Amino acid sequence: MKIVVCCKTVPDTQDIRVADDGKLNLSNAQLQVGEYDLRAIEAGMQLAESMEGSEVIALTATDAAMDTPQQRKAMLSRGPVSLEVIQGEGLSNAGSVRTASVLAGAIRKTGDVDIVLFGEGSGDRYAQQVGNLTGAQLGWTFANAVTSVRVDGSTAHITRMADDAVERYAIPLPCALSMTSDANMPRIPKMRDILAAGKKPAEVVPASESGDIPEPEDVESLLAPDQVERANVVFEVADDDAVNSLAEQIKKFL
Repeated sequence: MKIVVCCKTVPDTQDIRVADDGKLNLSNAQLQVGEYDLRAIEAGMQLAESMEGSEVIALTATDAAMDTPQQRKAMLSRGPVSLEVIQGEGLSNAGSVRTASVLAGAIRKTGDVDIVLFGEGSGDRYAQQVGNLTGAQLGWTFANAVTSVRVDGSTAHITRMADDAVERYAIPLPCALSMTSDANMPRIPKMRDILAAGKKPAEVVPASESGDIPEPEDVESLLAPDQVERANVVFEVADDDAVNSLAEQIKKFL
């Protein structure tokens, strides 16, 4: 089985600074693999380890060629056998449609892919659309909010969360799945994994080789949301009514 995991490096949120006008200062923010994407990598590795002869390939789209060994090792040290970097102008900040088009083209070129896994959203934009759009462009069955997946023959058995319900589906391969942030606990690479990652192949491919893709979208602005004063609502009675009222207040902000 061939499994492709789509992942992205994003600025470390702890290093992002917000200016008075709401603009984000990323100059001191180190790039790291997105926390949501780490779940996708782990899901791919667990699936591959459960099926003999399987392999996991990491795929990313960026306007830089992952030109530091640390960035490449951050993905490869977690188990994938190789990394393919689709390089093109503006891809690091591209919108969901363009990103999905590039990824779908690369997946077609790879060939014989059974499953493509995504995090539930990227750590920077969190649009939660790339997985579904990529699956749609490939003409595959796709699902989001997936908490677990196993494969039996040519069928993927998935569990997904939908509001207050747990859903289980049997879907045909190939398929595209977006894993939730609580799907698993990503493994921490050991020193031997990090050293081995430096020897794994990492191929840089121009985005033009992924087929016809939309032109770069123009981003009008990228601003931090305005800070909101705390409501200071206090529930002092520990009974069912108070718990229900607290739950309703929380739902308003979700």
